[in-house]
Amino acid sequence: MNINKVYIENFKIFKGSFELTLNKGVNILVGNNEVGKSTIIEAIHLVLTGLYNGKYLKNELTQYIFNCEVVNEYIKQKQFLSLLAAAVLAAAATSFCGPIGFIGMATPHLARGFFNSDNQRVLIPASLLSGALLALVAGLLSQGLWGMPSLPLNAVASLMGAPVVIWVLLPKIHR
Repeated sequence: MNINKVYIENFKIFKGSFELTLNKGVNILVGNNEVGKSTIIEAIHLVLTGLYNGKYLKNELTQYIFNCEVVNEYIKQKQFLSLLAAAVLAAAATSFCGPIGFIGMATPHLARGFFNSDNQRVLIPASLLSGALLALVAGLLSQGLWGMPSLPLNAVASLMGAPVVIWVLLPKIHR
């Protein structure tokens, strides 16, 4: 197998597109530090194996493998629209499902923060269990433990879920 051409776009150090034509036989990459020699090898390895840092890319897809300037530009362009869309979707879900829907919106973010993972095989069961636990706690608190007056379950669920949804929607600058 011969690799004739390497085309890289917005991968790590490369902003925009980069094309490298390879010769038959042995090719030697020479250059100063931090110019992308290792990034070219990593890109070839990623395409041939699907592995990035020893893990399958489909489980570990993060913004860190893309050029940070490109990611920041993209986020700045989409930040307001995505915040507005998330707020409208949260409001719509709450209006259809009731305030108990806050638990369903908050638990995946809590599970992701608690387990510090983007792996869906971990997050889906963790979200299910943390949602059940959060609903159980909301149910217990709504019963009026220790002489407290009982509260509607929807009110307790909203009080527990709303801060998490607001925390997720706010940009990191305001946190």
